[in-house]
Amino acid sequence: MKAMYEYDSKRKLRLRPTFTYAVMILTTLGLVVVALFIALGYRYNQFDGRFEQGGMIQFNSRPSGAEIQLDTAKLSNRTATRITATAGNHAVTVSRDGYKPWQKQATVKPGAVLWLNYVRLVPTDPKVETAATYGSIASVMASFDRSRFAVIENDTQPTVTFSRVHDTGVEHSSVAVPADKITVSSTAGSDRFSLAGWDYVNKRVLVLHTYDADKAEYLLVSKDSGDPARNLSTEFGISIAEFQYDPTDSDVAYVLTMNHDIRRLNLSTSTLSGPLVTNASSLVVAYNGWIGYATYADSSGIRTVGYVSKDKLTAKTVQTFTNMSGRSLSYTIASYYNELYQLVVAGDSATVYRAELPSSDSMDTVQSKMIAKLSLAKDVAFAGFSPREQRFVYIQNGRDIVTYDLELSSIATVAPSAALNAKIGWLDDFHLLSTADGTVEFMDYDGTNMQTLARNASYAATLLAGNDKFFYYFTRDEAAGTVRLMRLSLTTE
Repeated sequence: MKAMYEYDSKRKLRLRPTFTYAVMILTTLGLVVVALFIALGYRYNQFDGRFEQGGMIQFNSRPSGAEIQLDTAKLSNRTATRITATAGNHAVTVSRDGYKPWQKQATVKPGAVLWLNYVRLVPTDPKVETAATYGSIASVMASFDRSRFAVIENDTQPTVTFSRVHDTGVEHSSVAVPADKITVSSTAGSDRFSLAGWDYVNKRVLVLHTYDADKAEYLLVSKDSGDPARNLSTEFGISIAEFQYDPTDSDVAYVLTMNHDIRRLNLSTSTLSGPLVTNASSLVVAYNGWIGYATYADSSGIRTVGYVSKDKLTAKTVQTFTNMSGRSLSYTIASYYNELYQLVVAGDSATVYRAELPSSDSMDTVQSKMIAKLSLAKDVAFAGFSPREQRFVYIQNGRDIVTYDLELSSIATVAPSAALNAKIGWLDDFHLLSTADGTVEFMDYDGTNMQTLARNASYAATLLAGNDKFFYYFTRDEAAGTVRLMRLSLTTE
């Protein structure tokens, strides 16, 4: 009996660690599964006794440290933070003492991440001060990198002032275009100079010189004294109707000529291509250096849209249209998270496609899938993608604006408070900017959270400084007969 007892005891001792290890492994696996389900957003609903998958919301705000309220619950964490919420619609409020609250109806999708990382709060009583003063301003434009303005104070004088903004002041430098770079007019007093655009490295501006009532030429003015100015019209021997830089190469630009040809200019080698497109009615240079175009009607009444790949000399037709004479027609290419998109405007509507675009000199066909169609009450006057990330599509006619979010596949109608007679701007990657009738306001890409920044602006040129702390705009001081550059603080610090 003793031997039998000892055998049973030894067997139990051997089984005990095996059982223990099995329990530990099963417990670990169970915890991993639970953690995985939690990571995927699953929660137990005590009201109906079921497990439901929610989604994650990622919050951030400028400035950070703001409180978050989801429906009726105030979260313990402040921005920047993230939470898991039940799938469905939620009322979100982001607030901070001294700032106007931000509110939005947000839809959480099961297993997905909703990014509310673009919240921009505005002080309830922002500080405004004069940053610089100018005798007058005839033309002004802000640079792409949000660091400086180019200013022409007197439109009869070919002098450009470059004003760089700092937290503590504004630094000015002026460049006068040499007389030998300007065509002499035959009509005294007919010369006028205006700014026509910045390059993408923020070192040169394009100046339009008009003279003798119906003549024009383009001057390239650099803030670097080594190469102050070039007359592109005389240097390349062409009449320029429209000039656009290649965002991928500051020495390359495309022009739409007065003869309706699209050509490529190399500014470093002073070379000009032959016509890439003929009978062109519009030109749009994409962020990847490709160009989109539309044509006028040919003898058969057919208009086309298409593109030319970077460095290629052959155009590829994408679509053809009939009965579109005199109506809006344009073609734009964009890239969002390594996916190519096409925006085709035809009359009062615009169609967004996800596309695979072969090189324009290839015989391969364009593969595309329609993902959205937007429309306005009148023909589209302006259309395009938001800057840099290019997540949003917009079409516009006056204050009638429609946007489309490539990320959320959602369409929104936007209506600024003042009537617009120019293209809507972008404060940053997520916010539309409207300047009309002296009122400067911005809003989320879907038209929500509209905020007024100024009511006395005299020019459309504005600038959100790169540190996101200050907003600059111009206003006339009628009493002093000057123009002031105003700096509005977007923080209470």
